[in-house]
Amino acid sequence: MTSDVVCLELPAENEVMPVVRMVVGGMATRVDLSLDELDDLYLAVETVLRVVQKAQSCGRYSLQLDNPEESIRIKVGPYRRDELDRLLEDACVVLMKRVVAIDVAGDDGQAYILITKRGSAHSS
Repeated sequence: MTSDVVCLELPAENEVMPVVRMVVGGMATRVDLSLDELDDLYLAVETVLRVVQKAQSCGRYSLQLDNPEESIRIKVGPYRRDELDRLLEDACVVLMKRVVAIDVAGDDGQAYILITKRGSAHSS
């Protein structure tokens, strides 16, 4: 399977979540996620975005999706690194870490959140 990449720049507003869901769902079909796994991924993305955007009011953010090695990876940001690790310890985000991998990448100035969900034949 070849890996496709989709990049979006979005306003940091709740009204764009249907667009995010549509793009995530489209990429997830390439990885053969079950409906339950897709719901887990939707909920994880929405939870992370809600928690981080509430604390770091940025006007816009980028969303990059790709599907390496039978998984879907979502890169969101950039955000300020200084408090990102603390924000991702929010109880709701910690709960989401049970069904998807959530990591932080980047330097001290700008960081990105990486959300990864493996396909049905693989673990989260």
